[in-house]
Amino acid sequence: DPNVSPAGKVSLKELVVLTRQLSISINAGMSFVEALQGLASNTRNARLSWVLRKVLDDVLSGKRFSDALAGHPDIFKPVYVSMTAAGEAGGFMPDALNRTSEFLEKEIELRSKIKSAMVYPAVIGVVASVVVIGMMAFIVPTFVKVFQDMGAPLPGPTRALIAVSVFVRRGGFLTPFVFVGLLMFAKRLRRTNETFRVFWDEKLLQIPVFGKMMTLEIITRFIRTLASLVSNGVMALQAISVARQVVENRTLEKVID
Repeated sequence: DPNVSPAGKVSLKELVVLTRQLSISINAGMSFVEALQGLASNTRNARLSWVLRKVLDDVLSGKRFSDALAGHPDIFKPVYVSMTAAGEAGGFMPDALNRTSEFLEKEIELRSKIKSAMVYPAVIGVVASVVVIGMMAFIVPTFVKVFQDMGAPLPGPTRALIAVSVFVRRGGFLTPFVFVGLLMFAKRLRRTNETFRVFWDEKLLQIPVFGKMMTLEIITRFIRTLASLVSNGVMALQAISVARQVVENRTLEKVID
């Protein structure tokens, strides 16, 4: 059914390739319609191909390119649409597309750096959890009988260690999985409950080390987006309004407002 979008996602890398190819095609002398037709026919992503055909139909029916893109917000974010709109208004569409692709490449690079920074503490956390659970479940119990045979009163830290061991063996080893489950539930609730989202976003930025890292990442993305929009000819107030949408944290959105 041509009216039903195929399943699948469009990655940022595919969007970068699409934007660069469109810029190169227009610079090479192809008309806008020809460039879109070629890209829609040659892309391997069925979802992206379908979207490009819809965009082409809208352009042929008289819509502006940026307005046609705005009809697919799950793929073309407000930043992308605003940059192309500025290129249309200023008559420098190829340059606008080229700058947009550069912006997307920097976004990919930023995400890659954040993932790399998070991998090490995540691995350390998993290994530490496995080691501690293993000690509490298998090693500490072997010493409990020795302590009991001694008959002497045990110091507080030792009693606490034995209590933790008993807790782990009676189901406490499931605690990390429960924690992960609660995080997934909170993430889903954040999307549906605005009150919880305001509370969650504020507390998230207060987490030691990670909160600072997330704050810097959000500020970096906001300023980079703002700079790209302004350099593409978007008016300052509109650029701030659009760049605000990439923040996705209610606490920092209030600062920008």
